[in-house]
Amino acid sequence: MPHIVPTITLMRLRGTPVELRKGLERVALETAKVLREARQDSLDQVVRAHGSDYTRRIDEIAESSVFEGLRREGFDFDVVSEESGRTRRGSEYTLVLDPLDGSINYLAGIPWCSVSMAVYKGGKLLDSMAGAVAEVYRDVVYSYDEQGAYVNGNEARRRSSQDVVIGYFNSSQWEQAKKILEKFPGARVRSLGSASLDMINVCLGSSKAFFDLRGRLRNVDVSASSGFCRRMGLTPTDYEGRTLQIDVDDVRQIPSLVLLG
Repeated sequence: MPHIVPTITLMRLRGTPVELRKGLERVALETAKVLREARQDSLDQVVRAHGSDYTRRIDEIAESSVFEGLRREGFDFDVVSEESGRTRRGSEYTLVLDPLDGSINYLAGIPWCSVSMAVYKGGKLLDSMAGAVAEVYRDVVYSYDEQGAYVNGNEARRRSSQDVVIGYFNSSQWEQAKKILEKFPGARVRSLGSASLDMINVCLGSSKAFFDLRGRLRNVDVSASSGFCRRMGLTPTDYEGRTLQIDVDDVRQIPSLVLLG
């Protein structure tokens, strides 16, 4: 079930739950446009490392655009971002953000990347109040609030699933991957490179399943897509089928994630 937040509480944040969702849509779409039109040199320049990942110049541009958009909308959240980690502003609300999900695709000119954000008032990964995921190379935004899920502001609807499974695994995880793939005989396996869009693809019925067994996903990668999928009646789990109980108080690793359509 969706995580319900009383409107009277949200009024202290800004307006109604619908207005919160629409504000997030605008910020996500504006940042997607900034990324689509970016023409600066050295967009792939590494500016800092965090763990096994890197922040590049284009990631910083995307994050700055989101922060500016939040300011214009009047939102003053604490932020957990893939690029900056935890930024505390004393708010009771937290925005979990991946300003460019699929940065390698973006830099390679592969049009499968997105801007992803979700708002929380406490809780775990699946408990977000509202969120938005905007495609960078198309003028499309997926969003949700306590009432439901939307595509460009219209109610999201599932269609018939194609024979595609989106999967990520290492060679040492083949036996685990095989057990998942056996549920979908004849399905074609794809690895597309943007977890948020991959999951939404499943929730809208364009693919049968998504899984990532590598332990490389983080809460920032899938916070908004998880919330969207919950509103569509699908719940991400770990490999063992347990509902994900991942904190959102900082950037956290996800050992495994499975989403079955």
